[in-house]
Amino acid sequence: MTFLWGTATAAHQVEGENVHSDWWDAEERGLLPHRSGRACDFWRRWKSDFDLIASWGHTAFRFSVEWARVEPRPGHVDEDALGRYVEMARSLRTLGIEPVVTLHHFVNPLWFAEAGGFEKEANVGAFLGFCERVGRALRPHVRYWVTVNEPVVYAYQSYSRGYWPPFRKHLGLAFRVTENLLRAHAGAYATLHDLRPDAMVSLANHLRVTQPFRPWHPGDRLAARVQDYVGNEAVLRSLVTGRLFGRRVPGLAGSWDYVGLNYYTRIRLRATVDPSAAFGAEVPPEPAAETTTMGWEVYPEGLYLALRRLGRYRKPVIVTENGIATDDDAQRVRYLHSHLAALDRARREGSVEIMGYLYWTLMDNFEWAEGFEPRFGLVETDFETLERRPRPSAMEFARLRGEFTSGGRTI
Repeated sequence: MTFLWGTATAAHQVEGENVHSDWWDAEERGLLPHRSGRACDFWRRWKSDFDLIASWGHTAFRFSVEWARVEPRPGHVDEDALGRYVEMARSLRTLGIEPVVTLHHFVNPLWFAEAGGFEKEANVGAFLGFCERVGRALRPHVRYWVTVNEPVVYAYQSYSRGYWPPFRKHLGLAFRVTENLLRAHAGAYATLHDLRPDAMVSLANHLRVTQPFRPWHPGDRLAARVQDYVGNEAVLRSLVTGRLFGRRVPGLAGSWDYVGLNYYTRIRLRATVDPSAAFGAEVPPEPAAETTTMGWEVYPEGLYLALRRLGRYRKPVIVTENGIATDDDAQRVRYLHSHLAALDRARREGSVEIMGYLYWTLMDNFEWAEGFEPRFGLVETDFETLERRPRPSAMEFARLRGEFTSGGRTI
């Protein structure tokens, strides 16, 4: 089987003019600090972008199908939009690139959000209808699927922190939304397998290595265990047991063919008496630590630890996201080397099967509420002209593919 080597994207972040979505509505009403506008204009420029990654020997590309484009009004399917996604998937296969398709990446149609979104279990069926339409249209070309991207992150940012649409701050709703996203995942898993029995389906789980700031301190250790369980372990375990926080979710147990891992950094926690912070306050990186422009610590050991941890589930792993926001491309090259070395170490130890690595992201894009400033791309995007300028890291990533996928020497 070909190792999946490439990059990952998300529709709202690159396509532009996602006018029927809850994010676009919030941007236009001034509820978010930045507007996505044309973003990278990927909706019109995707063919040349695909030619670019093909020239670098990429074997996989992760993109999302935007529900708000396909179903701008309830029950109304935009056949032209759906057809364009079919054309994208077909084109990738023609170029020898495996499409990895995400069905929900943080964004909802505005009509769905106004009906309560994933706050209501009764609304899950609308999402499953979308999944069935997309799955049926793309099944000749797509085997690999991500049903939901980072359900805990979405629930936290939108319903606990209240930083993303719909800007709610209600812990009970955050738990309910997480549960309903897992209901949606379970239903989508069954649907996609009905349509194509050999489908490889999972969700993408964001895993931040969570550690006590003072390993000897019982309060710090407890805070780390609590936040690790809520942020990391609960969803992973639910895919085995079919229960989330003690509540049964029908169809959830066993609904993954691989583990989708999004890894960026670690957090260290100091005990606090604040229950709203789960009794643990995040400690900033040490002054001497290397950080990204997002303020995240560069911690490649965490990728190794995450992969070792996932090995216990006896499922193959695809790193569905891993990347760095930096204005220094030499730092990006170092990041690639150190994180691929960590991945290679886990692979060589034999405790986990690794099927793929997808760097976040192909090109600088609209980084949600942070706007266009964070630069994650192997390709520089000029947001005035929308010109793509490949960075040296893109060439290095292409070169590293030969070393990593050959099974030869350690990177």
